[in-house]
Amino acid sequence: SSRLLLTLKTAAALLPRRTQRRTLFYGWGGFQGEGASALADAVKATDVRVAYLRHGNTEPNEVDFDRTLTKQGRWQAVAAAKSYGLSLRPFLPTALSSEAPRAVETAQIFLEDAGRDVELVTDRSLYDGTMQPEGSAVFREIGYAPLDFYLKDGRANAVLGDYAENAAARVAATLAGFGQCSRRRTLVVVGHVLAR
Repeated sequence: SSRLLLTLKTAAALLPRRTQRRTLFYGWGGFQGEGASALADAVKATDVRVAYLRHGNTEPNEVDFDRTLTKQGRWQAVAAAKSYGLSLRPFLPTALSSEAPRAVETAQIFLEDAGRDVELVTDRSLYDGTMQPEGSAVFREIGYAPLDFYLKDGRANAVLGDYAENAAARVAATLAGFGQCSRRRTLVVVGHVLAR
């Protein structure tokens, strides 16, 4: 089964080992780059927690982007808000979400139950279209499979790395707009990540 929520509580969570470049974790693969470094620096500078919320269970759809939450997926968003979301308060006044309907719906439900007064900003760069069969030649060949299967293939790392870099840069840019918080707050980011 998949885990619904992954929280990066401190910049140290982005630094699993000392290297010149910081590593951004996407699933089980680590990707290094400027976006990952910028995100780690932004988290450290603002003293903001970044809570990553994966969208809930979805209905099948021929067009991946258009998939919507099932009843179970809506329940998962409520459960995440009640069991974990309340402990993440206070939130920054902005939350980020992929533009995909399943992510937007998850974010709206989560924030309604845990946040209140948080503006939801959607961003196409947080939609992981690279994981879909039409996203690249590698994914057209492999199709839908667990993330670790793609990472073992090796060819997918560049595509996943580009996505991870873009997403990290978007989150870092959002954090840069807030500066140092007077008290610790959480930025909620809702998107698409695969987990066991």
